[in-house]
Amino acid sequence: MEQTFPASTPSWSPPPHISVQDQQQKETPEASLLSFIQNQEETKRPEPPLPTPVQSQEGKQNPEIWRASSKPTASEDPSTSPSAHMAPLEKGDLLMITASAGTNKFLGIPNIKNMVYENRMTYANKWGYDFMWANISSYDFGEQVYWNKIPILQDALVRYPKAKWIWWMDIDIIIMNMEVDMYTHLLSPEAMAKQLVYDQPINKPGGGPSGWRTAAEMDPKDVNFLIASGGWGMNVGNFLMRRSEWTDWTLDMWIDPHSIQKNWTFPENDGWTHLYRYHKIVRDHTGCTNQNALNAYPDYNGLGSHWKEGDLFVHFAGCGGNARCPERWNKYWKKKVPYNVPLWVNQQIENGTAHIEDTHKGKPNPTSELYRSISQKPELKFESMGNS
Repeated sequence: MEQTFPASTPSWSPPPHISVQDQQQKETPEASLLSFIQNQEETKRPEPPLPTPVQSQEGKQNPEIWRASSKPTASEDPSTSPSAHMAPLEKGDLLMITASAGTNKFLGIPNIKNMVYENRMTYANKWGYDFMWANISSYDFGEQVYWNKIPILQDALVRYPKAKWIWWMDIDIIIMNMEVDMYTHLLSPEAMAKQLVYDQPINKPGGGPSGWRTAAEMDPKDVNFLIASGGWGMNVGNFLMRRSEWTDWTLDMWIDPHSIQKNWTFPENDGWTHLYRYHKIVRDHTGCTNQNALNAYPDYNGLGSHWKEGDLFVHFAGCGGNARCPERWNKYWKKKVPYNVPLWVNQQIENGTAHIEDTHKGKPNPTSELYRSISQKPELKFESMGNS
């Protein structure tokens, strides 16, 4: 009998190794999340002060929304428990994602995609991480392209079932120091405790006071989402999500039509900020880092948090258009700590086989372990792995 692979849904579809019988015996993401919340209620510490002075009616949980059925969640793996995700990363535990579409001259910077591929792939190769470069246009579901970030993240959880952490980086970010791995920088218990900011004001997207604050305290084991908070606000150009039931639910909420249909200035960024402000369950598992830990800016940015020697990233948000970006980009490209690019990475760039934008909705990813294992079994075939 012909075997096929399940299609991903907006919430999540199971990896191919889960049988139909297994699926029928498991819970929905909603039911699993309810259990997740109930378990926490039994063991949690005293509640810290709320990070926002306003308790919105929208932020209260409605027990009627949790309905049991037969679909599994994205994260039924003991290795992704809160305690396990603090352990040192092994090969394949972290997936780096970049997405783009169009010419190799984004922001007017010649060959920017080749430069970014060299930068990302060298870092991933050095530390044993996986890297996926998605064609963002292929995930289009009829809204502004910015929102395609979310179905790409959902698809990545299917394509890379071993990944414990998903790390999104916009194309306009340079990794400035290859010698610093993400675990040491941010994901270890010690690093996370050092980099998180507590009871600090949060700006609204684009800058300016919002009237609410980061959590007064947070245990690193409770963190499922890491994002910088600074002068611009919480910027979703560079962030990390841990594979968990909370993450499945949050991605679904992030891309809810209620958010997409809003006339926001910074669409997916405002959508995330809305979730954080009005949903306590989102705040309880979101760690806000200092700005320079994840999202340092070039010196032209008027909101401060400028890149300094030793910072891991520089993000060219609001670069200024084609007239100014190339010069600004090249200035910082020359400042990064020198590194040796693997020969095979250079060869891929030179002969046109670099894995740039080669992950498409509904098509297998040629760099994934899943694809390699199935390509050796011609009797199996792929069906759509993207959202229908």
